Amino acid sequence: MNIGVIIQARMGSTRLPSKVLKPFKNGKSTLSILKEKLSIFNIPIIIATTTANNDDIINDWANENDFICFRGDEANVLKRFVDCGNKYKLDVIIRICADNPFLDVQLLKSLIESYKNQDYLSFLKSDGTPAIKTHYGIFCEIVSQKSLVKILNTESITESDRQHVTPFIYNNPSLFSIEYLPIPEYIEKEDFLRLTIDTQEDFDSSDFIINSSKDFFNEETKEILKIVKANPFLIEKMKSQIKINSK
Repeated sequence: MNIGVIIQARMGSTRLPSKVLKPFKNGKSTLSILKEKLSIFNIPIIIATTTANNDDIINDWANENDFICFRGDEANVLKRFVDCGNKYKLDVIIRICADNPFLDVQLLKSLIESYKNQDYLSFLKSDGTPAIKTHYGIFCEIVSQKSLVKILNTESITESDRQHVTPFIYNNPSLFSIEYLPIPEYIEKEDFLRLTIDTQEDFDSSDFIINSSKDFFNEETKEILKIVKANPFLIEKMKSQIKINSK
């Protein structure tokens, strides 16, 4: 069983263009942070970007930093994933969004250890919301290549399904083998926590947290939460961005 990480990334974000390579004060970008965090796993890591000209810079960055870069369909992200999985002969994909420099590596380890050939495995809130749909920004998901191919070949899928890749799976549980791990309670109860980056305000909050951290690359979400709680202005900014940019 061939497993690999695919990070979806593009420069053309509407709300914060070029965010995936925008440097924080420590000189690192989201993509470079993810590269360092994921280096502990002995599996292929692939950036899946688009064939658009403005994504040439991602391809160049990947080549300069010994990253595999796949370029595919700009609008149909699902097809981009399927084509990438096919090219690198992946059976199982760990799907990560380049919006999330606070990816919790310990939670990812738990996910990998819990994977038993399901079509889909991720975390779930107690109210039944898949973690990937939340604003926490620390989770990812594991999905089988065959399930992505199945979706792509389903005539009834919508443009939203093509753009967001996995919702068709968890919206049609009778068609797939799905399993969830519960979101840790200490995270779920802090519903103000927003660590994904969609806007300049998100970026600024993340920059503050990263530069307030003693050992950012090795710190779990518990330690990040301590920084947020010690700075109430971060909580207010996060609440505001959640309200404005709710998924």
